[in-house]
Amino acid sequence: MIASTDTKRTTTGNETRQRRRELIAAGLFVFAFATVPIFRTELFPFSRAPMFSDAPVLYCEYTINDPECRELDARAFGLHRNYWGNPLGVGVGYQPVHSLDRFGHAASGFELIAHIQDRLADHPDLPYVEVTQTVIEPIDDLHIGPTEWMRWHIDNPRFREKAR
Repeated sequence: MIASTDTKRTTTGNETRQRRRELIAAGLFVFAFATVPIFRTELFPFSRAPMFSDAPVLYCEYTINDPECRELDARAFGLHRNYWGNPLGVGVGYQPVHSLDRFGHAASGFELIAHIQDRLADHPDLPYVEVTQTVIEPIDDLHIGPTEWMRWHIDNPRFREKAR
């Protein structure tokens, strides 16, 4: 036979005050979670994360090659993609590194050449680079794909030939 003893637990005044403080803190957090994003787009840990609110209609893919046709790191030349679905600097908690690649914008040849020549200052060993820009946008109502393909040969104004 199992015997059970009913013991009543009594709460003290301190436990009740502690529970009340915990409930108030939780309530304030929920209130802040609901209201802060209305007034401030990004304030960690709160964010309204407006994914795809800018609705880009085109983007570009860039490849950059050295004279031996080896593909170079796009980040080293500021041609990397920063877009994660949120407008830049909003909803992801960081300010991205500058890049010429922006969703919704295809850089002109003039912009691209000026940008790459500035970046080539960090690569005086390269006489030139070849940059390919592929523009991807809607082909028709149901499909997206490459619509333009351009290639530039960009000389390095700061090229220094190595002494042999």
